[in-house]
Amino acid sequence: MLKSVLYLFEGAKLSLPLMNLGFAAHLGAASALYLYFLIHRRSGSIPRFEVVLHLLPPIAITLASPWLHLQSFWYLGGYHCLLIASVIYWAWAVKLFFDIRRERVQVFQQKKQWWISVLAGTGIFFLAYFSNYVLGVLPYAQAPFFYSFAVFCMGYSAWRNFANINSTDEPQPQKKYRNLSLTKTEMEQGKMIILRALEQDQLFLEPDCSLQQLSERTQIPSHVLSLILNQHLNTNFTTLINSYRIETACHLLLRPDRQHYTIAAIAFEAGFSSLSVFNRHFRAQKGMTPSAFRKKNLS
Repeated sequence: MLKSVLYLFEGAKLSLPLMNLGFAAHLGAASALYLYFLIHRRSGSIPRFEVVLHLLPPIAITLASPWLHLQSFWYLGGYHCLLIASVIYWAWAVKLFFDIRRERVQVFQQKKQWWISVLAGTGIFFLAYFSNYVLGVLPYAQAPFFYSFAVFCMGYSAWRNFANINSTDEPQPQKKYRNLSLTKTEMEQGKMIILRALEQDQLFLEPDCSLQQLSERTQIPSHVLSLILNQHLNTNFTTLINSYRIETACHLLLRPDRQHYTIAAIAFEAGFSSLSVFNRHFRAQKGMTPSAFRKKNLS
């Protein structure tokens, strides 16, 4: 944004490295936005190479800032590519926002207001640039007013939601249950009730299966369920549910009457509501894709 304001007054006299640093920051902000939501979608786990892959273009622009001229690079398609890539990154971030809403309900409710303001603010920023240069519908001189409004809204939201922004992903338990302890017998009884609800009632086959639903089915308070899962089964609700779904999917992949089913159909029958989530968890548990698993075990 600083580069844009300076360019209004300096024009072509603006220092080339400073101008290119502005371009790099623009693309870097877009890729960082995507990675921010991706981290929350994957519960904080992203391969290092994937982070480097998305940050490499803005880093390359920064390193080449003394040599990337407007006439010989940016006006010959470079700026178009940068703006289009930024809008694509923003669209991906919006998709991840809805994925998180579906897959990590508690985390979503905790950070929803902040995330909405981030997407709205960055959307104004990226789309204003895109509308000016690519679509030619927004005068360049008006853009800083939109940017300033976006920054103000994001700053205000950050101030209002500071506690949630800096909290851990998983909501903290209620105060009166922080020191809750169960006997080994109570833990074992709770474990058997949970496993019976999952294995006999097959609650995990419901795409919208949640900790609250399991609590209602077993008549065990959700905070006690979490305690049993964490301390007695050494897992969490999401991991446990998906492990049952993956084992069900493996069985379905090898059934003779399911050989004409697509991988997506198998995923949905096993309880997943997203093919990408299914593929990611399947690879994590089995070390291969569903297609490779089917081919290996049927050959």
